[in-house]
Formats: sequence, C-alpha cells, structure tokens
Amino acid sequence: MQGDDHVDTLVAMSNLGNTYWSQERFTEAVQLHEKASSAMRTTLGECHFDTLTAMINLGNDYRCLGKLKQAVDLQENALTLLEKLLGENHCDTLNAMFNLGITYESQGRFTEAATLLQKTLAARTTQDENHSDTLITMMNLGNIFWSQGRFAETAELHERTVSGMKRVFGEDHFDTLTAMINLGNDYRCQFKWKEATDLQENAMILLERLLGEDHPDTLNAMTHVGAVYRDQGRLADAIDLQEKTRVACERVLGDDHELTLEVMNDLGMTYCLEGRFEEAVELHTMTLATRERVLGAGHPDVLQTYCRRYTASRTIISVKVDWKMQPGCKVM
Repeated sequence: MQGDDHVDTLVAMSNLGNTYWSQERFTEAVQLHEKASSAMRTTLGECHFDTLTAMINLGNDYRCLGKLKQAVDLQENALTLLEKLLGENHCDTLNAMFNLGITYESQGRFTEAATLLQKTLAARTTQDENHSDTLITMMNLGNIFWSQGRFAETAELHERTVSGMKRVFGEDHFDTLTAMINLGNDYRCQFKWKEATDLQENAMILLERLLGEDHPDTLNAMTHVGAVYRDQGRLADAIDLQEKTRVACERVLGDDHELTLEVMNDLGMTYCLEGRFEEAVELHTMTLATRERVLGAGHPDVLQTYCRRYTASRTIISVKVDWKMQPGCKVM
C-alpha cells in the first residue's frame, strides 16, 4: 500500500477529479482537487510541477462553480511559477496561460483574456497549427473577440477553426460541433440568417444524437438555436425552444448555473419582443438577482441583464401611459 499522501495516490486523485470535471460533476471534482492540491503542497512543495497542475485544475473547478476570485488567485500564481520553472513557451505553461485567459473571460476581463489567448495561440501555432490545443485556443479567442464586438475578426477565426476541426477531427466530433455553433453566432450577428440557422440546427441535431437531449452541451446548442430564431422574428419557434431549454437547464444544471441564467435572460428578451412585458420583467429580475449574487454587481452579464429589465420595464410604463391617455380607458 502506498498511502494517502504518496505522490501516485495524489496524482490518481487529481486525475479522477479531472474525469468528474469533464462530466460537469464540479462539486465532486472540487473536493478531490482541493484535497490533492493541499496534500501536494505539503508533500512536494508549492513549486513542484504536479502541485502547479493541481492548482490549475482546482482553479478550473472554482471558475465553473462561480468562485472567480479564488480561481484567478490560483491560476495567476501557477502561471507565474510555471514560467519560471519551464519557460514561457513550454506546453504546460501555455496550458496554464490558456486556462487563466478563460477565467479572465468569465470575469468579464476581455482585454486581458484576449491578450493571454493571442499569446498562447501564437506559440501553439508555431509548434503545430493543426493540433487540437491550437484549434481550441483559436476558437476561444474568437469567442472573446465576439464579446468585444469584434465580429469580423471573430468570424475569420471561427471559419479557420471549423475548417481545421473538420479536417482533423471530422464533422461529428464534439469540438467541431462547438466550433460550428460559435460560427453560427458570428453569422447571426452579421444577419446571415440562413447560414446561421443551418449551422446551429445541424450542430444541435448532431449533439442530441451524440450526447443526448439533456446533456449541458446539447442544451447550450438549443439556447443558440432559440436566439437565431428570435433574431429572425420567428418568435413562436423561439419561445417553444427556449421554454423547453429553460425547464431542462433548471432540472439538469440548477437555478444558479450560467447556462440556466443565460436562457432565462434570452427568454425574457423574446417575451419582450412578443409584447409579454410583465413576464419579461419577472424573468430579468430573477436573473439579475442571481447573477449579482454569483458574479458581482459590476460583471458585464449583470449589466446586460439590468439593461434588458430596464427596457422591458420602461415599455410597460409607456404602454400604460399611452393607454391612460385614451378616452374612457382605466389603468389597472
């Protein structure tokens, strides 16, 4: 028996946590990663490679659980130590850089996130432009550009990503389907409705077949299809899909999950466009309260939700004022 604190035991514990993380069992993952990280610091020291890897993994758990400050503290420290230990262009340093960039993105720190991922992409492209890590970095950098409103640059990156992933992985691979969803969002923002709808619907159908209807990634795809329906004015189709997605997200992921809040926010916007303003305000109010608690008052997603609630509320007031001005009408 090697014992609970033997390095092989700790590495196995960390790897099991990674498996839970890939299954989106984040609570179980964080318990294992906290235990492994703490024991590795004691047994191996903070600067040991396995300890630093465990810190990065734990940071990813915290990010997925909405504990963004803890995630950043861990991942910034791990990146600094890995750069000293292995150098800036080592694959494990680049992995730490990528993960920190994704955590910055979750905090709404898009400029810092883009800087890190551009640096990561440049190094990975030099090493192997067709490697899966290179293509995934390219896709995520495009997502950050999208959040910054840099849609032309986003589409160029995502088109390259989809082309590369189809070539390397095939069309039915999960990462290829994710890239197709992202490219569909780019086309939606450029009002290329047919291209956007074809990509999004195809990705959703393939993900349902690959992962099942209730898998979080399938639900994410459903969210994007609902948005492209709404933006085309297909409000009935959008509401049917968004209401179905909301129910599934609450059941599978819980009320506080990022995707649940996103679909509630989107559904509220669709209700508003259909003239169902009171329902829109109710959804945006619920979303706003949860996002403020989970993300903090200054997060971009919180500000976006506030603006949407304000728009719906002002519309209700305007409608009531207009109605009141009509002879013989009574405001309830």
